[in-house]
Amino acid sequence: MKKRFWLPVAAVATALSLTACLKNNDDDIVRCTSYTLQRDQQAIDSIIGSELDTYTFDTQNSLYYKINNPGAGEGAVTNDSLVAFNYVGRLLNSTGTGTIIDSLTIKPPATNNLSYYARLIVASYALPKIKEGGSITVIVPSSQLFGCQEMTGVNRIPPNSQLIYTYNLTDVRR
Repeated sequence: MKKRFWLPVAAVATALSLTACLKNNDDDIVRCTSYTLQRDQQAIDSIIGSELDTYTFDTQNSLYYKINNPGAGEGAVTNDSLVAFNYVGRLLNSTGTGTIIDSLTIKPPATNNLSYYARLIVASYALPKIKEGGSITVIVPSSQLFGCQEMTGVNRIPPNSQLIYTYNLTDVRR
């Protein structure tokens, strides 16, 4: 009697688990696979092409950066430094820089320290690499930020988008 009971139960459980794998037409969730860092690097390398040798790839942080202007200020920026800066974030596309996705201007005089801006994408990474008056460009692989999640802000960030940020450090106070 026990075997007769478990056979239908096992069949129903198997059928339920298999139907869980079927696509539900009411499911609006788009599933995607995030790029690997290697795939991101291939995409970035093909987009920036001849400029590739002007960028440095930071293996520890998995970011590309290029110092456009090192600046002329005194000393390095630290987390305790008061900073004023501006930046523009864009999608990296076949023309190099595309749609603006984010921007911010913190006007001089500097009133907040760098650690206050830790929530901003790569600010705490980029600004210590330059001095007052300097400029830096950072390329962020999708695998290091949003992956295959679509994000919305100023404009839509498609899944697996590589992003390029340009920072200008306008004021530093210690």
